[in-house]
Amino acid sequence: MRIAPVRKNQYMGTNDISECAGLPVNISEKQRVISSVLGSALIALGILDFRKSALRKAIRLTVGSLLLMRGASGYCPATALKASLERKKMDALDEELAKESEGDMEI
Repeated sequence: MRIAPVRKNQYMGTNDISECAGLPVNISEKQRVISSVLGSALIALGILDFRKSALRKAIRLTVGSLLLMRGASGYCPATALKASLERKKMDALDEELAKESEGDMEI
């Protein structure tokens, strides 16, 4: 009897959620740790809130979950959006400078 060799999955051996999800890591290790700690604390506060305020619990659990996911994955959509907007702004400036330099050469 022959045993088939184990094929390595592209995700085997990785301990980073963002690599598994195909997302780029766009925040630092320090930001990841802080997000994870704060997210965990907010989740705990949301679960242990004894005042019976459903809205407060929902907000704490939602924000805590988002922070915990940000810390675990290393990907922040807000940071990605900011980088994208900055790239678009720089591209627009480059195009404007190119048009100005073309205008100067025609004279």
